[in-house]
Amino acid sequence: MKRILNISLWVLSVVAVIFLLAFTNHASSGVACSKIKINIARTVTENRFLDSAVVMQEFADKRIALQGQKLPNINLAQLEDELNNNPYVKSADVFVTLDGNLTISLTERTPILRVIGNTGDSYYIDADGELMPLSDRYTAHVPVASGFITEKYSTYYTFGVKGIEADEKLKNVLVIDDLYRMVQFIKADSLWNAQIDQLYVLSGDEIQLVPKIGDNIIAFGTAENMEEKFSKLRSFYKHAVAQGTLNAYQTINLKYKNQVVCTKKL
Repeated sequence: MKRILNISLWVLSVVAVIFLLAFTNHASSGVACSKIKINIARTVTENRFLDSAVVMQEFADKRIALQGQKLPNINLAQLEDELNNNPYVKSADVFVTLDGNLTISLTERTPILRVIGNTGDSYYIDADGELMPLSDRYTAHVPVASGFITEKYSTYYTFGVKGIEADEKLKNVLVIDDLYRMVQFIKADSLWNAQIDQLYVLSGDEIQLVPKIGDNIIAFGTAENMEEKFSKLRSFYKHAVAQGTLNAYQTINLKYKNQVVCTKKL
């Protein structure tokens, strides 16, 4: 008896859902889109790669009409696909209400590093390791990596850092995946986030760091043993600041195991 009752309740629930969907579709069939509301979520509030005008202009450029259109004639899936193809959009959700409102909810990508290649090609890498083009509207204030960087945006934007790391050949010859991991490490530490804002790549994927405080260059070497090298640098800073000798050195070399080798200024 209990089983029959459960089955009956399940059938009634399914019928109710079908009736509700049919009623909703019928009720909205004659309603036109009267208002478009665009919500943009940002991890960093200063970032302004997107705004409502940019989103609406993108639809206009692609001749996608919204205002005044009957709700059933608006392809929500198409709108989401178009928005998700925007390089500054991390995710998009589009829905309508029975009173004719169209709501577009976007999450904007968050760049954490700007890359300037040795050919002049320049782009961002975002918090998820995706490559982002520069914007004519806004310039993000993030650390800059330059020097011997050959990876072009047009070649690797479809890969992203995760795609590069998944390909053993690419991982062994490219450097932007190392730069991404290093900037992640820097941003996660309050000292390094406040101190390091430039990374310079030499041939052989060796990296130099340019600090905000201290008139010297940090020879980091490759990204291998990153945690150990930053730990040595922290210990050196504590000692040098305490002794008042931080600006006495031209180069702080972290490439040697268990040592920090410094070159004094002439």
